[in-house]
Amino acid sequence: MDNISAASIPFLQTFLQFLPRLIASLVIFLVTLYLSAVAARAVGRALKLRDTDQELSLLLVRTAKLAIVITGTIIALQQVGFDLTAFVAGLGIIGFTLGFALQDVSKNLIAGVLLLLQQPFDIGDTVEAGGFAGIITNINLRATEMQTFDGILVLIPNTVVYSKPVKNFNRVEQRCLELPIRIAYGSGVQMAEQTVQEALISVPGVIAKEPTPRVVFQKFGDKSIELIAYYWIKVNAAGEWGTADEPAQTVQSALERAGIESQTYSEDTDPD
Repeated sequence: MDNISAASIPFLQTFLQFLPRLIASLVIFLVTLYLSAVAARAVGRALKLRDTDQELSLLLVRTAKLAIVITGTIIALQQVGFDLTAFVAGLGIIGFTLGFALQDVSKNLIAGVLLLLQQPFDIGDTVEAGGFAGIITNINLRATEMQTFDGILVLIPNTVVYSKPVKNFNRVEQRCLELPIRIAYGSGVQMAEQTVQEALISVPGVIAKEPTPRVVFQKFGDKSIELIAYYWIKVNAAGEWGTADEPAQTVQSALERAGIESQTYSEDTDPD
């Protein structure tokens, strides 16, 4: 028993000598976390006052927070005599090994940074990317968050968004849509054209003048005359429609009231 007590004395002495440095290290680390959060909020407010782009602000805020956390962690480790040189060397070997195992994560991380820097779209833009269409709600370092027009939240890997074509409907003031229409033989083509134009103008978001909606003859089908309507919409209405369903339904109803037997199709529908 005396031998155990005698052996434990040096350990206790060493621990008591180490304890103040351990406490100091923990305090520094906790203060670092607090300061990083405060700094992130301060940087965010400063960038907002300067009207900095939201995506660039997001990247700068995250960079500032990460830099403070890394610096504080290094200082905290130095308080307990941690060998940073050996740690960095070992970290390089581990990083090289994990690089092969986590290639997708690394690619998404780099693609996320590039998206925040190049800004092919802004948060809140209506875009089509990665096979999905909707409104961008967030861009993080792993995936781009999009809310589709049916309300579903989709996470698209950044590598997919960065490497595939992106349609941004908010970078132009207006865009043109097409609406294929079939009317029965014997129907008045001119009357149908006028009815379609008036119906399209009544749809919210459709530009009535300059350019005005127009209807063009396409061909004579086996059972009907095929027309196609061209109309322009304001880009802020693109987020309200995901497709051309509302104009198609409005035109169909107008033709029925005019006594014209017809079929209309949205852009997403194959008329055949």
